[in-house]
Amino acid sequence: MTMLPAFLANLQGAFLPETNADPGFASYKDNTLIFKKSTDGQKNIIIDGKTPSLDIRIAKNVSVDLHIIVWAGTSGSTGFRFKLAPYASATLLFTFLGNKNRTVIDSYSLREGAKLSICKGIIHSGNFTMQQKIDLEGAFAEAKQELFLAASGIDSVDLTEIINHRGQDTVSEMENNLVSVDRGNIFLQVTGKIDKGMHRSSCRQQNRGIILSEQAAIEVDPQLLIDDYDVDARHGAAIGEINEDELFYLLSRGLDEESAKKLIVSGYVKPYLDKMADSPLYKRIQRRIDGKIEGVGKNG
Repeated sequence: MTMLPAFLANLQGAFLPETNADPGFASYKDNTLIFKKSTDGQKNIIIDGKTPSLDIRIAKNVSVDLHIIVWAGTSGSTGFRFKLAPYASATLLFTFLGNKNRTVIDSYSLREGAKLSICKGIIHSGNFTMQQKIDLEGAFAEAKQELFLAASGIDSVDLTEIINHRGQDTVSEMENNLVSVDRGNIFLQVTGKIDKGMHRSSCRQQNRGIILSEQAAIEVDPQLLIDDYDVDARHGAAIGEINEDELFYLLSRGLDEESAKKLIVSGYVKPYLDKMADSPLYKRIQRRIDGKIEGVGKNG
């Protein structure tokens, strides 16, 4: 087993697939987790470099709450395939850590009435590539995602998000919050597709990015591919330096410039951290995020 950092190795109740142990909250065999009953609270799953892929299947009417922590001590790829049966529900928190080159490919298939809520925190160092696809296969399926990414040093991040509406009355909402400092480089392409005949579907995207130094870069390419008229589809992207009006307001309230800038950036981080149930892990992750964007008040 890859050597894990102490704060992960000692995480209470964590399940590591490569140990083949009984997770206690699902049946597990051949890199496949099958949930036939709902979880009691948030469950931690740790993925390291020796688990190249994990299939997660959630049975009809079952609700699960998972925190999936990806720690890569070596370069390589990781894959996730989620299948939600009719009226299944999944609340997924992802934390991506490590300092080696990593590619993540994750896909989600939602049947009728299934509901998916994803929150991702990418605090990885080095080259990081993610290719994500969500297929809303059945009527009334819903998928919502919030993503936080911090790139610093010479980090290079390439993200692709695709949402396919293949059922009527389906809903997707994507919110991406990006922070780049030093020479961090972020590229994001997010595409929403609504097929012909998928009436009353809703596809919304919102992308925000803060650039905190002259050499940092964020590029966002939002796309909507709509083949039906009776739908709601919209996207937006706002990339730039810290808003001067927000900064002025906080300074007028007595904050110094460095504290004011850190408070603004914290608004990008908070939705991700607030979904973490394990408080000791919360503090560790918060410190790692602070380390990636340290000096924010001096770089802007």
